[in-house]
Amino acid sequence: MFILFLALWTISFILAVTDWKTESTRWGSITFFLAGCGGLSVVVEENIGPFVRQYITDDNSINFILAFSDGFLASLSHCFGPYALLMFSLSYSEVFVNKSAALKTKVVYLLLLPVILMYIFFPISPSFKPDFVPLSLWVTLYVLATDYLLVFSCIKAKDSKVRQQRTLTCIIVIPPIMCSLLTNYILRALGIQHLWRYNSFIIVLQFLAFVVFSIKYGVMGIKLKVEKNRLDSTMRAMTSGTAILNHAIKNEVMKIIICADNLKSIDKENDPYANENLQVILNSGDHMLAMVKRIQESMQDIILYEVPNRLADIIDNSLHNIKPYIINKSISVNVNYACDIILSCDTVHMREVLNNIFKNAIEAMEAHGELSISLLMDKSKATIVIKDNGSGISKENLPHIIDPFFSTKNRSQNFGLGLSYCYNVIQKHKGSLEIDSELNLGTTVTLSFPPRKILKLTSYSTKQEVVYG
Repeated sequence: MFILFLALWTISFILAVTDWKTESTRWGSITFFLAGCGGLSVVVEENIGPFVRQYITDDNSINFILAFSDGFLASLSHCFGPYALLMFSLSYSEVFVNKSAALKTKVVYLLLLPVILMYIFFPISPSFKPDFVPLSLWVTLYVLATDYLLVFSCIKAKDSKVRQQRTLTCIIVIPPIMCSLLTNYILRALGIQHLWRYNSFIIVLQFLAFVVFSIKYGVMGIKLKVEKNRLDSTMRAMTSGTAILNHAIKNEVMKIIICADNLKSIDKENDPYANENLQVILNSGDHMLAMVKRIQESMQDIILYEVPNRLADIIDNSLHNIKPYIINKSISVNVNYACDIILSCDTVHMREVLNNIFKNAIEAMEAHGELSISLLMDKSKATIVIKDNGSGISKENLPHIIDPFFSTKNRSQNFGLGLSYCYNVIQKHKGSLEIDSELNLGTTVTLSFPPRKILKLTSYSTKQEVVYG
């Protein structure tokens, strides 16, 4: 039993530290923790209790504490465990997406009712001895509902990687909970008491499958950090060269097309907007030439030419560079510079990184969306925070979003290279790129740079809102 609760708590810990912010991962971590409490209760009853009474003390108060601990841990596993499991499946299958918060709250409390009733009719003290007949009835409903929701979420997944992750989640979760339902509840309701001990073998297999699948494929919406080393290696092998060149040229050509289209309906002699569009075209051409030159110099890897740059100027220049996209959707751009930072960085590559991130944000938003850009100092790091209120990214796609050639967009027009390139450039600057997103709510991209890259810092605050079009 020691191995059982240790394996379950290890899975719980991995889920918690990897992605506690995601609701389904949080409930998954809680579920494994509560399941582990059942194994620990057996250890308390059969190992710790007898040892304390034989070798330390046989005091009545100590015996009461041991009995209460045993009952409390067992009740958490038997009662709250199935509830947490169902809450995990509800959030993982995204049942409440686009539903009102009030409806979700009502369902959460309604599903908690059987748990409360069990504690009322079968209290923990002096020992937890529930009637397994009513307990097995509602737990069976919760477990079967969980199975249905997990399988349904797998079937409805359209993306192959998402379907693969959800299939592996079903493999890891469904067989152990069905064995637990049979041995811990149904058979005990029928008077067969001790087959639950064989669950430890199933749990060990579950733990091994969880570790292997998490590292190799990703499961329950997360991938272990070992994946980062593979990603870094892949980035070094492919980021520069013709693939990135094609991506950069594609973005610039699209801007040229938009500007040229705008010029068709403008009186070029009397409207200054014509000259502004022409200037954007010229700037795009210059930027393409600079990118081509850099890529030709190094076909194997990105080489940085770091010089002092004012981050606010790079952000402003990038915003001006994507102005045609902003105008087309009448995007509201909110800029907040909490400080003035001179950073040692590569001007061309940093500008291209921001171009890609801004463009992704705009493409994810509907007309009249809001784009927020902040320049901050966070724990001595220079930080650029870019936030949009667009369509967001699903939790299954989020771990893959910077994988080379992975894209949630139309494959015929997007190569899935933009964020891969951005990730590599920021890594080359010894910084970090973090993406936090929630489906239908928006995405936040955070670029951070270490103190050694900061050449000068001046604190001040400037905010402005710019609406183009």
